[in-house]
Amino acid sequence: MTVADGSRLVVIDANVLINLIHLDRLDLLAALERYEFVAPDFVVAEVTVPENAQKLAAALEQGHLRQEPIVGAEIATYSELKQVMGKGEAACLAMAEARGGLVAVHGAVGPFPGVRHHADPVDVDDGFVATLDGVDT
Repeated sequence: MTVADGSRLVVIDANVLINLIHLDRLDLLAALERYEFVAPDFVVAEVTVPENAQKLAAALEQGHLRQEPIVGAEIATYSELKQVMGKGEAACLAMAEARGGLVAVHGAVGPFPGVRHHADPVDVDDGFVATLDGVDT
């Protein structure tokens, strides 16, 4: 999905956020001008270490990324996906699928039954962004 300013929507998972927090580089999200980063509420809730949560809150306040709830059809997709994966991952995939966005995740995710990944992942900064073609429900 392209957002109002022409950038691509990227739904970001907790593992990427936590890695950037450890590096004190959440500011990199704002520096990637062609991308708009969103963290679902379930992902933000996974950042539980108080110091890390404070750094994430500061990045949200500074506009490096946005926090949003899953809504509408995303809720049904999330309910299906959370049966086979964590809440944060399920929220990311549901949001990206419904909004036509990308998913930023580090490491192996899946394969999960019912999730079809796009054949051509989009590599951004060491390949942590991949497109999602759809979710079977």
